[in-house]
Amino acid sequence: MEMSRRQLLLLSLSAVPACAKGVLDWQRENLLIADRLDRSRASGRLYVVKPETATSEAQLRTHPNRYFHRHPIRGQAALANRDTDTLLTALARSLRRYSSSDGVFECFDPRHALRLERNGLVEADLLICFECAQLYYYGKGRPMHGYLRGGGDTFEQVARANGLPGTTKGNTLLE
Repeated sequence: MEMSRRQLLLLSLSAVPACAKGVLDWQRENLLIADRLDRSRASGRLYVVKPETATSEAQLRTHPNRYFHRHPIRGQAALANRDTDTLLTALARSLRRYSSSDGVFECFDPRHALRLERNGLVEADLLICFECAQLYYYGKGRPMHGYLRGGGDTFEQVARANGLPGTTKGNTLLE
């Protein structure tokens, strides 16, 4: 019987001493997010967002289509399947490449977002800050937090190819 990657991951994590749990939590989240992105067959919508958040609930209620997870939308484009696959592959690779020796940054000023849809339903939303190399994955269940290493240039290229505005800080610190 062949084990799936998820079963192998769970088995390997069950043998880890409790003192290493903190470091492995982010590694596990990175691998879980990467695995979900690899398995996704959803269509994508790319957003370029402003890093600041809406401060008033009235703003969100009055203009809900102008915000992505509280961040004002600067531009958005429905992506061809090829572009969606390119972005998902870049993110999955970036999540797997990250190492604890790369460090952790605090800013989280996202400038990119990606919505994955399948059969008209939202499969997942990703809010991404390449400046501090972090993303939040909002899918089924609780939100997951991941750390990145690279991928910002790919997002910028796809955004420009789809007529979206560039970001002032689009590159990851850890290219």
